[in-house]
Amino acid sequence: MFTTYDLQQFLEGVFTLFTWVYWGTMLLMLAILVPMVFKKGKSQSRKILNAIGTSAGIIVLFVRIIPMLLMMALGPSKAERQAAEEWQRKYQTAEAVFKQQCEKAGEKIYRTVENVEGILLLNIVPESTHSDWSNPNWEYAALMKEFPKEGYIHDFLRKKRIKISQPTEQDLTVHIPFNANPADYVFQNGYQFIDVLQDNKYYRYTVKQMPSRVDFNIEEIKKPVRYAVKFETHNHPEYRKHWVAGVHFSIIDTWDNTILAEKTIYSFDPKQGGPNYGRKPWENAVYCPYEDYQNSLIQARFFVDKVLKPRQIQERKNDNVN
Repeated sequence: MFTTYDLQQFLEGVFTLFTWVYWGTMLLMLAILVPMVFKKGKSQSRKILNAIGTSAGIIVLFVRIIPMLLMMALGPSKAERQAAEEWQRKYQTAEAVFKQQCEKAGEKIYRTVENVEGILLLNIVPESTHSDWSNPNWEYAALMKEFPKEGYIHDFLRKKRIKISQPTEQDLTVHIPFNANPADYVFQNGYQFIDVLQDNKYYRYTVKQMPSRVDFNIEEIKKPVRYAVKFETHNHPEYRKHWVAGVHFSIIDTWDNTILAEKTIYSFDPKQGGPNYGRKPWENAVYCPYEDYQNSLIQARFFVDKVLKPRQIQERKNDNVN
């Protein structure tokens, strides 16, 4: 069966053959024409000049002229080059805007709280569609890494896996990587419950583990917990036209309305929304703070539990929340 590897080998063979023929032709012309013009010289100096001139002409022909003609024939047209230059200018402008905004990105932690059993989410990430992912003005673009609706709530309830030797290597799972040593990892509980503000009412979510899926126990409550998390999206048109989006998280002590911590995140699509072909621009965006993005810690949960530290207990209901 003819495979892609076979095709690659065939094309490499064709290219090698062309290279040998091309440079072989040049050497053959040098071998034939240089002696010929050398003999036609009337004096020794003239013979040498004829030979040098012919050699130089052949070399220039094969090294400069023919490659230039091939590039003109096979390379991009003037319109294509202009379009590429215009896109490059557009990208550089957008990248500069992103870098400028990234100077404001990062987190500020003013106070932490230990042994927190539950938190209040003042808003959650809504559902989105494919058209949202391709829309430069999509309000929640900087939250693309978050699961929507109940998935966002669930992330705060899940256990977190941490690599002991590299604490920045974290993930929301109870599974050990394949071929890894279980002793290299520790696990931390998520929160035991999440209160959510929805339709001007408060609901408490806890997890009940089903045989093949995760489900929630949901009950309406009158009084939510003390510590709250909210986000505000940045939708400035001047930034959005460059495919730059942002979001600001705040962790609040609702008893005195003070800010315990805050974090700003920006996302940027380097390809400026294209080419399309089913591509999801915001899904392929880059983020700052870059360190969090690089370590896959851009999700809100990883920031919140640094401030509101979940209570760690030996046994708890739904202990295997994943």
